[in-house]
Amino acid sequence: MARYKNTTNIETGITERIEITGDELTELETREATWDSKANKLKEIKFNRLQKLQETDWYSYSDVTMPDNIKIWRQQLRDLPQTYTTEAEYDELLKIDDDKTSKTYGQLTHTVWSKP
Repeated sequence: MARYKNTTNIETGITERIEITGDELTELETREATWDSKANKLKEIKFNRLQKLQETDWYSYSDVTMPDNIKIWRQQLRDLPQTYTTEAEYDELLKIDDDKTSKTYGQLTHTVWSKP
C-alpha cells in the first residue's frame, strides 16, 4: 500500500499529495516501530508517576503530617524504574481499563497507581 505526503511549492503556494520514496518509507517505518519502544514507555510511566506524586505533594508541607501509607505509596512510585524493568512490565503498568461500562474506563489499571 502506498504512503503519501503533502508538499507545497514555495514559489506557487500549490500543495500536492505525492507518494513518499522508498527511503522515506523506510525512515517512517523505523520511527513508527521505535515509537512504541521501551524507552518511550518508560517516559510515559515517569510522566504518570510525576502526576501522582504532585497530587500528594501537599502532604509534605511542614504543617501537615504525612500518613505512613502515603509515604510508602510515594516511595513505591519513586521506585518504579528499579522495580519494573522489562517491556512486559511496562505494558502491565500502562494498561488502561477498556471496559466502557466500568467506572474506571480509560484509567490506568495497575494497583501501583491507586492512592491508598
